[in-house]
Amino acid sequence: MEDIVILGAGGFAKEALWILERNNESRKDWNILGFVDQMKTEQEPVKGYGVIGDDEWLLRYPHPINVVCGFGSPALRRKVVQKYKDEAYNVTFPTLISNGANVSRHALLQEGCVICSGTMAAPNVKLGSFVILNLNCTVGHDTVIQEFSVVNPGANISGNVVIGNDSEIGTGSCIIQGKRLGPGTIVGAGSVIIRDVPGHCTVVGNPGRILEK
Repeated sequence: MEDIVILGAGGFAKEALWILERNNESRKDWNILGFVDQMKTEQEPVKGYGVIGDDEWLLRYPHPINVVCGFGSPALRRKVVQKYKDEAYNVTFPTLISNGANVSRHALLQEGCVICSGTMAAPNVKLGSFVILNLNCTVGHDTVIQEFSVVNPGANISGNVVIGNDSEIGTGSCIIQGKRLGPGTIVGAGSVIIRDVPGHCTVVGNPGRILEK
């Protein structure tokens, strides 16, 4: 088994732990050490798993170690990951796919992606580095989701969609086939995207309309 820690100790970090535990039920790949967070407390974020150190602890860790980024915000994920890429020689970010997900063998996933239970990704899907597909999402054929984007629970993305980097797709939203969303797009929960979106804006409603840039 390989050592692994989870960056952060909030909501999505706990979901990442759930994936690791569930996958270990069938294959004992991971020795889960716990959480790494700036706020070290005696309280365990999840029973049996505490905060074992902060960023400096991990940067000084003397051996190679696997790390899952447990932050759900695209901007924060990028900031934290970049820090470790700049300063740490010993850290590897594996892609983590829940045993409860259904990902085509013809999908292409870059480093650090996290795919949660109930999610389906069709053939020729391409995920950039550190993309999150949260619980019960669907991603249609030939869709491209660029780096650090986050797809929240229950979102449905049709085929041939392109989502730019650092975007956030809201819970229960829907993007119809062939649409293009520029970088930094925020799609509100339950929204339906039927037109291209220029990026660096918030889109809400059914049909989706640009709320702000």
